[in-house]
Amino acid sequence: MRKLLFLFLSLMLIFAKESEALNIPDKIGDWNLESEFVTPLITDLNSQDFGRCIYRNYSRKKTVENLTIIHALGKGFGNLNVPLEIRAANSKTVMQSQSVYEILEVAGHKAIFEKHENLPDVLSISVGDFETLTLESYSLKQTELVGIAEEICYNSR
Repeated sequence: MRKLLFLFLSLMLIFAKESEALNIPDKIGDWNLESEFVTPLITDLNSQDFGRCIYRNYSRKKTVENLTIIHALGKGFGNLNVPLEIRAANSKTVMQSQSVYEILEVAGHKAIFEKHENLPDVLSISVGDFETLTLESYSLKQTELVGIAEEICYNSR
């Protein structure tokens, strides 16, 4: 009986923890979900579940544009470390010399924005313990990415 009760309580905690995660809708403004791919993070040693990464690709037809939203959940991904400040670019590192970083606050959460000349613009937000929301787009500006992220954060909790 105790084992059954323990199992029941464990399942309740698992589902309660999952319900705290962001609920990202299939339609965000004029963006429509085109595809979704879920990758679980499971260790080989004991088959323990350490989280999942959900890739969601959106498009809109106003002007054909694409947006990728990556939602990483679980202890296996760790927490997003947003520094207090960005140091001056190190000229010996190619990626830093081509990238511009900015620390932001999005819907009350710490975030970092990266603009690179050859890669999509990326906005990563620490939305909870072991939960990171990342938005990527070649065509959207920083303000548009922040607006979509705020809509997700405010409407899903």
